[in-house]
This record gives sequence, structure tokens and C-alpha cells, in this order.
Amino acid sequence: MGLHPCEALARSLRVGATDLVSSSILLTTATQVSVQHAWFDSSRAPLYRWTFPECFSDEELEQAIAAHRAWRELALYDSAFVIDISMIREVTARQRWIVAGHLRDAADHAKRHVVATVMVVPGALHRALMTTVFWIQRPPTPVHVVRTLDEAVDHCESRLGFPAHRGESR
Repeated sequence: MGLHPCEALARSLRVGATDLVSSSILLTTATQVSVQHAWFDSSRAPLYRWTFPECFSDEELEQAIAAHRAWRELALYDSAFVIDISMIREVTARQRWIVAGHLRDAADHAKRHVVATVMVVPGALHRALMTTVFWIQRPPTPVHVVRTLDEAVDHCESRLGFPAHRGESR
């Protein structure tokens, strides 16, 4: 019978298998999971950026949410999200309900693993959009609202414990 994968890894690292097994954080944070969808930027995981396009169909929105759902099943570590709605020009009532349903479905994961959610909301139109969704379904965790992407990234980085990177392009 072969070695248990954790024991084989432990031997290769010359540490005890029980040390690895008892530290599930070590096993889950060794690899960051990417969200597999064009609207998501996972390049700075565990800081993720979800950028909504100017306009989109219900099907496109549902595909983005399905990608996030698949990510949640694997991403059992602390993460932060920048949700950029600054380009949105129009959202239908049905799309607001779809997003509200997503908030409800993602609540358990968010409460356990999301240390920051920051929305880029540059003006009154976007604030009204955000408010109408939150009237339908309250977010499971606090949402910090800012006007710029830089502010959003700074807030998420600080919540994740990243060192400050002032003045770098994002």
C-alpha cells in the first residue's frame, strides 16, 4: 500500500505528516484558486477583482456567477474582493434579482472566508444600483464603498495584511 499523499509530501519536505495534516491552513493556502471567467482578475490572489462590463445579458451574468460558485467550492482560505461596477450603464430588474440571489447563495462562504468586500461606486447612478440590489438581499458581510479602484485595492490589501504599495499602477 502506498503512502498517504500528506505523508509523501511530508517526507519530501522532511517534516512530520501529522504537522501537515493538523494544519489545514498550510494545505489550503499553498495554492490560490483562480476564478475562471473573463470578468475576474485572479492575478493577485487572494485579492480578486470582479469587473462588470458596460452592459451584459442575463446569461452572461449567470455564467460569471457560476464561475464564482465553482471558485467558492475550492477557495477555503481568506480572500478579499474588489467589485468594480464603475463601467455599468444599465442593469435590468431581473439582473438585480440574479445578483441578490447570488449574495444569498454566497453568504456562508463570505462569512467564513471573505475578509473584505469593496465596491467601486463612482457616482449616484452606481450607488442607486447597489442600493436596489441590497434592498432585495442584504450583503452577508460589510461592504466598503469607494470611488476609485486604487482606494478599493488599498483597503483590500490592508485587510489581507499586504504591505502598502503606494503609487504603483494597478
